[in-house]
Amino acid sequence: MLFLVLFASLAVGLYTAAATNAIVDETVASVLEVRAEGNGRLAQLVDLMYLGDWVSLYLALDAGVDPGPIDAIARLKDELAR
Repeated sequence: MLFLVLFASLAVGLYTAAATNAIVDETVASVLEVRAEGNGRLAQLVDLMYLGDWVSLYLALDAGVDPGPIDAIARLKDELAR
């Protein structure tokens, strides 16, 4: 299993990242740390969201899982639309 640590350099301190890695490293085979690119927090957040979306898509395809609509998200959207 792979755990992907995504964080913006301004949003998470080094202590938090190190603590997360230490705890997660005991459970998974490898930890991949990715730092956000971009000027400003919003740009960094969008950069990490974009990367996370692509990672989840490729992992789903690799596992033979349909990355299409997710029932829990559809239900949440319906509930929030009320």
